[in-house]
Amino acid sequence: MAHRSERLVVLDSTPTEMEAGVIVAALEQEGIQATMTGTHTAGFRAEAPGWVKILVAEDDLLQAQSALREVVLDNLDVDWSQVDVGEARREAPSGQSPNWLTSLTFWRRVASVLIVLYLTWFAVGIIGDVIGILVRLFSGTSSAN
Repeated sequence: MAHRSERLVVLDSTPTEMEAGVIVAALEQEGIQATMTGTHTAGFRAEAPGWVKILVAEDDLLQAQSALREVVLDNLDVDWSQVDVGEARREAPSGQSPNWLTSLTFWRRVASVLIVLYLTWFAVGIIGDVIGILVRLFSGTSSAN
């Protein structure tokens, strides 16, 4: 019985999780097991740039490369002028907040700023207390002499 390699290798990488997901799904339709990694850093979700890598078993690499080429070639003839993707929204619908207010990244930044401000206020308070104690300590010893 032949031993299959369980070592994963990178087949391709994409800038978004959606693109990687489409590739993984297409490979799985061809009977090739695939997975993706790097989804948390794609699109700056973790505040660090990153790409999503599509991984396949080393033994499946050649078959996966061939299947990926076929998927790409099959979709080259799509006439995107005939595909209805809807209209782009310029403004939020009435009654809804703009995207930047509902963005998790925006609220993470707000929370980070508030934490830094609180820690700064706390540190300044501690430093003020220490200075007050030192002033009382040294002013008390100099008046005793």
